[in-house]
Amino acid sequence: MKNCIYSIEELTTTAVDFLHKQSYSRGTINKYRSTWEELKKYMKLLNLNDYNVAVGEGFATSRLGDCEYNELTKDKKQILRRINYLTEFQETGTVLKKRKNPDVAFSGSIGQTMTEYIAHSKSLGYSESTIKSHKLYLYRFLLYLAEAGIFSLDTINSVHLITFVKSYGNEKPATKHSMLSVIRGFLKYIYDQQIIAVDYSKKVPKDNFIRQSRLPSIYSKEEIAAMIKAIDRSNPKGKRDYALVLLAARLGLRASDICGLKFENLHWEQCLIVLNQQKTNRKIELPLTKEIGGAIIDYLKYGRPKSEQTYVFLNLIPPYDNMTIINLSSIVSGSLKLAGIDYSSRKHGTHVLRHSLAGILLKDKIPVPVISEVLGHKDTGSTMYYLRIDIDSLRQCALNVPPVSLSFYKIVSDLYFK
Repeated sequence: MKNCIYSIEELTTTAVDFLHKQSYSRGTINKYRSTWEELKKYMKLLNLNDYNVAVGEGFATSRLGDCEYNELTKDKKQILRRINYLTEFQETGTVLKKRKNPDVAFSGSIGQTMTEYIAHSKSLGYSESTIKSHKLYLYRFLLYLAEAGIFSLDTINSVHLITFVKSYGNEKPATKHSMLSVIRGFLKYIYDQQIIAVDYSKKVPKDNFIRQSRLPSIYSKEEIAAMIKAIDRSNPKGKRDYALVLLAARLGLRASDICGLKFENLHWEQCLIVLNQQKTNRKIELPLTKEIGGAIIDYLKYGRPKSEQTYVFLNLIPPYDNMTIINLSSIVSGSLKLAGIDYSSRKHGTHVLRHSLAGILLKDKIPVPVISEVLGHKDTGSTMYYLRIDIDSLRQCALNVPPVSLSFYKIVSDLYFK
């Protein structure tokens, strides 16, 4: 995505979405949006539609003047930061959020044991995000124990555990549930390792938290058709974007598999797309339809840069790297916006096209096992998650409640109201 040129509307829309994903506050996001609205007015006056670093520098000079950074006021430095954020996002597709808190440091004998437990968790193949939560919650526990004067694990008792849990009583239910799970796992580990004689993992208070799965966002068949139609196929970018969106909307391919698609995956003679899914490493074969094949050929002949890359889809600007998931997500959200589709209350990344395909197939009465094969699921259990979006099918599952005879109420009345 390096040096990729966006239209300013597409760029700011996707950048705002990214700010949300980075958990910026609503007030901060509004300040970023306000500065970018001023940038749009500046570009409109100069009859500019596409944003790049030169445009950003020009706007900054017109807004802040030609002076050294140290001479700027705090407010002006914030404006420059917002422009630099937009430029970095435009060039790389991401912006690393600066963290205020340093890495946690485990000290003392308890800290050493916690470090060993974290290493043990890594050896079990836990994900990076899970290991991160282990570090965070164990560090909180370590700080609590130090404040309570506990520096040896064999002096921990049930009272300490209950007091520690109560001290985080205001945490969100999901956060508290994760923390309890981590502490429980650590206590079970030190008991199994015979570091303590009592299995205090059974003493950790239980919570009643149940994680509720959210309904997936979906778009109707008509909305998907309008989105695809809105893509301008008269230029290289449009030819590429059209083929990318078709792969997601018609075949339900994940963004990682679309971006990782190579020429070896296109079996033209058999009219098949054959690949190992990156998420599951499960082989999948999908039809290379006339519509999709025609779109890919149109892109390869008239839109793809000349490159030795084995990936089918490339960025349009040198060094012609393969597409990223963020690139693809921006294309989908941009196409929805071009079609005039309201997505304010729905997700609008690449995965919604996969959800929407499942919804369309369900509505067309396609059997769940067939949908499982299309989506590349290992079993129908994963596909059943999508059944919740088909309200009509769910209504058919409802049982009729038989009427209650009047004699029943007479018997009840005689028993209780004599």
